[in-house]
Amino acid sequence: MSFLLIVILIISGLIIYYILFNSKSNFPNTKTTAQRTNDEEVVLHKSRSFQDIMYSENDIDLLWSVYDEDLEDLEFSLQLNSKQKDDYQYGKKIYEKKFKQLIGSPLKEIVKNLEMEYDLTNYLQKGESINIGNVQFIIMWIGERHREWDLEFYGGQYKGIDKGSVVEFNEEGYINKFRNTICKSLDIITKNDLKEFYQNYTHDWNLLSYRDTRLPEVSNIKREIREIFGKPFKERYYNIETKSWKDFDVNGIFLRVRTKMIDKINPFPHYVWKLIKGDPFDRFYPNIYKYMKWKGSKRVSKLVFNNVCMWEKGEIFRENEPEKEFEEPLWINWNCLGSDFLTMKTKLKKEGKDGLQWLKEEVGGHIKSRVPFYKKFGENSGYFITDDLLQKFKELT
Repeated sequence: MSFLLIVILIISGLIIYYILFNSKSNFPNTKTTAQRTNDEEVVLHKSRSFQDIMYSENDIDLLWSVYDEDLEDLEFSLQLNSKQKDDYQYGKKIYEKKFKQLIGSPLKEIVKNLEMEYDLTNYLQKGESINIGNVQFIIMWIGERHREWDLEFYGGQYKGIDKGSVVEFNEEGYINKFRNTICKSLDIITKNDLKEFYQNYTHDWNLLSYRDTRLPEVSNIKREIREIFGKPFKERYYNIETKSWKDFDVNGIFLRVRTKMIDKINPFPHYVWKLIKGDPFDRFYPNIYKYMKWKGSKRVSKLVFNNVCMWEKGEIFRENEPEKEFEEPLWINWNCLGSDFLTMKTKLKKEGKDGLQWLKEEVGGHIKSRVPFYKKFGENSGYFITDDLLQKFKELT
């Protein structure tokens, strides 16, 4: 009898374990958001009829309930709980604005829509089914990404943790900082230009979709320009012992650099080379300026100036050259370059009146003609041409 009882108990235990194990798979992962984020994936549970499942908010509280015993700070736990709820509601709003109502829609259709907009590789494991809990989590993740992006881009106030306490922070926002310090004109750089640039050219992945961006491609181009026309170029043409330069093709350098910045198959948007950090111009121009200053002649100064103007106007290439249709005008910081040309004053004087006159009328005149355009950038912008610079050219004698 005792042996039979033992057998019955073992069988009963196996049945209970089976029931508990399989029932667990019908519920979303009950980890906290922080734990899920650290895992960087959601474990996908088997679903018997994914095709027929309609989205609902049943057991939605399981999505943001905090089960981590390490979260001893009640205030922090409540803040996290509240944030998760807000993230979900915002993600829901984003989805329904783009597509249609979530509740009652087939999971298959929802996932298909989401995969068009986002890289869900970390959240939808290949070959596995999904359930409502998984999709609820993805909606919350989307809301989190969009809320964080909105804060980074537009700015605003948010609550965070500092030295164990919940405090309020102020974020200026990329667009506000850009408008205040770079260019305030909506005609020169539109709001949509800035949004696209910030999403696709500031990180290796899109800040919203998590898809790859073209930043690595742009970074490689900048690196190639630096490696060719930066320090290695100076080592090749500058003699450190005699402090002299060997002659080189100024026109050719401008042409070669601008060529590297153009992709004829998949052209870059016009704003990329204007907004990207580490402007290619700043990577090759310093050596050209040093060469120009060492030469000290009107001929070389004029050669450099003409190329800078063509760079600014988008006229480096001739009309019959294949790169021409992809060439865009670029910005020049005349406060810096104008000062560079002013350093040529003494040496140009040695060429007679013509040298100084050229500096005053041609260089100074061009800079003056660009005042209306760069005025649109705003007085706080480095591109805004200062009265002080204009006065220095006016006073050249």
